[in-house]
Amino acid sequence: MDKHDAKVEKVVDEYKDLLWKREKYRMETYGFEWTETGWINIDNGTIPKWWGPQRLEIFVNDGKSYDQVYSYVVYTSIKSLYRLNSSDKEKFYVGNADEKEMLMPEKSKAVAIGIAYKGDTPYLAYREFETGTEHNFSLTLAQSTNQEIKQAIRPFDNYNKENKIGKDLRYMQFFAEEKKRKDELHKENLFIHELWNKASPCCAYGESFEVVLTQH
Repeated sequence: MDKHDAKVEKVVDEYKDLLWKREKYRMETYGFEWTETGWINIDNGTIPKWWGPQRLEIFVNDGKSYDQVYSYVVYTSIKSLYRLNSSDKEKFYVGNADEKEMLMPEKSKAVAIGIAYKGDTPYLAYREFETGTEHNFSLTLAQSTNQEIKQAIRPFDNYNKENKIGKDLRYMQFFAEEKKRKDELHKENLFIHELWNKASPCCAYGESFEVVLTQH
């Protein structure tokens, strides 16, 4: 278990690094530079900007019925990927839960992609939209195949690795399997707890076996 936990920690660090590179790519495209105090805009000219902070929310219909649900936005004009956040598998948003906004190209074509799984069966939703014009809309997932999903995201395969949907999905699958493993371990632990209470009702669960043996 220690070896497995070390592997998980390594993958988590790798994914954090990928997310940082993804943000770095997007922000530098807008003319920002990272400093010790955060991002600073180094493009303060008088020319009107083609980007700005904008809201975006996507509702995935019946999202709670799926085991896993992921929602992505591809800003095709700058070849940038963003995975939206959610706490309930239905309401997805950019940025944080309070503001639900982020810097993005203005009046530009973008693609929203929803990918979900029930067991091993994949589901897909695909929608083109214009940033700044459509701030919220819904996606309806349809049963699909892994091959159809690969076909849908193939136009973005030439993006930098931090902006590839396929790479992000592989991390999401890994984390989903890890959550499943932890849930199973939790169930086993509860079962052992119940057995312990029946076998040794006078002893608190979690005491060392040496103490238990001494008491008996």
